[in-house]
Amino acid sequence: MAKLYISLIKTKSPIGRLITLIKRDEVTHAAISLDKKLYTLHGFGRRSNWIPIIAGFRKETYSAGYYGRLKTLPGIVLEMDVTEAQYNKVAQIVSSFAQNQNKYHYSITKLISNLFNKEIQSTSSFICSEFVAYVLEKAGIMHFTTPLNLVRPQILLQELRKRQAIPVYQGDMKHYRAMA
Repeated sequence: MAKLYISLIKTKSPIGRLITLIKRDEVTHAAISLDKKLYTLHGFGRRSNWIPIIAGFRKETYSAGYYGRLKTLPGIVLEMDVTEAQYNKVAQIVSSFAQNQNKYHYSITKLISNLFNKEIQSTSSFICSEFVAYVLEKAGIMHFTTPLNLVRPQILLQELRKRQAIPVYQGDMKHYRAMA
């Protein structure tokens, strides 16, 4: 058996605050990692510290960039058991996104449609939780009955708990690597 890690955090960014205001979710951002220390953490989010609309696929870190500026970053890391074939498929999908990252964009339109439960389909734009759901579904790990653009980080958290994903950490993500 191999293991995957899903990181779910609550940000105080304008987008995170909007999600909390409208949906009352406890988590507002999602990313996926192939390793427990989150060295291979990837997702969709801001590429600029100061301009949130400059966003897309990226390798994430909680110690630098926008997240590095925050004093605290509450979150949870969930560990999932997967087969070697599923793990390799996730690695292949993430690698493909990394090699072609200029093709993929963060979608403000999808974010708004998500908040108001309107389905939109596109293969070149994602929101953070949609990307994680897409990877899990394409790798044959999970199936979502909700359209992927409507999967919020909170829904991911609920579905991962149903799938018996194990919380390996909950607290300030700024201290996670030292604990992992």
